[in-house]
Amino acid sequence: MLSESDDDEADSEESNLMHFPAHDKASLGEMMQQCIIKAADALLHNSATTAEPSPYINHWGHKHQLALGNKNAKTRTQKLEDTELLICDGCAKPISLVDEIFYECKSCNFFLHRSCALFPEKMEHHLAGNQVDGIFVVREFDELGFILCQSCRILGNGIFLLINKTTIFDIGCASLPRIIKHEGHRHPLNQLKYPDDDLCKPCLSEHASHKEKIMYGCEKCGFYIHVRCALRPHMMKHRWDPHPLYLILFVKNVADHPHAFSCELCSENIDPTTWFYHCNTCDLSFHIHCIDPYYWFSNMKLGATNICCDSHPHPHGLTLVLNKKKRRCSTCGEDATGVPVLECSPCKYVVHNHKCVK
Repeated sequence: MLSESDDDEADSEESNLMHFPAHDKASLGEMMQQCIIKAADALLHNSATTAEPSPYINHWGHKHQLALGNKNAKTRTQKLEDTELLICDGCAKPISLVDEIFYECKSCNFFLHRSCALFPEKMEHHLAGNQVDGIFVVREFDELGFILCQSCRILGNGIFLLINKTTIFDIGCASLPRIIKHEGHRHPLNQLKYPDDDLCKPCLSEHASHKEKIMYGCEKCGFYIHVRCALRPHMMKHRWDPHPLYLILFVKNVADHPHAFSCELCSENIDPTTWFYHCNTCDLSFHIHCIDPYYWFSNMKLGATNICCDSHPHPHGLTLVLNKKKRRCSTCGEDATGVPVLECSPCKYVVHNHKCVK
């Protein structure tokens, strides 16, 4: 049994850890930015993110010089009034025009949070030692060449970390702390190389085709959790329910629920031992990965225009969008609903994967 002083010490250590789940998507974005800031400072061995920002920088991932963002520019004020967002080309998350420092290349519509801009081209990762080859940016949209992060399994087109020429993490997952505290388990969780045969407690799925390389776990208790599950926020909204849906970590937290749970999206039963989202008022439930069908593309910066391929069959420049309509690929005829596509809106023309962009 721990002594009172040991308990105090343990509580103090846990209080210094990053605690999950985040409250909502916005809070999660802020937490991930804090991870990137801490990682950049640690890698540069100083407080680079708090020093006076340089008015201009040369970034290894962009061909033009970047200027310190002008939040008071007339065009920028207009964008803010129109509720448009600037999206960071590093982490693919929104840039707050109120209190965040950022860099931009106006001619390319290229933006970076200050923390993402300071992230070094080469680094070490604690699960790979000095075997990290570098970080690279996917930037030329001559095809749908998105990259799958092997930590969270989200497709993205920002800054990635390449380890041993085989393992790829996006900038957010590469910056995650080694130890976190999650409400779903009583002990701190350590970042581990993915075990071969252990199930993720929140979703009860195994390691899939060796696509995921790390997870969080408590080896003492045999409790393991996917990174993507750890990043699920406490509260989500869905257009089918006027109320917020809350992450249920323990079924006993659902008040007065005598019957089984079923997912509103896929109509399959929900295992009550897993984590899921639920609205007590409307009695609606969703699997943890069904609540947001576009989650797997949430690290993509969309909206790039005038995309042309040397041998592309369409004569007009295309725009990168997330297709939420019921449409088929104009090249192969397959269903292109709910996935990123290259689109020519006037021609009602879409192509939906790299095999169709020749």
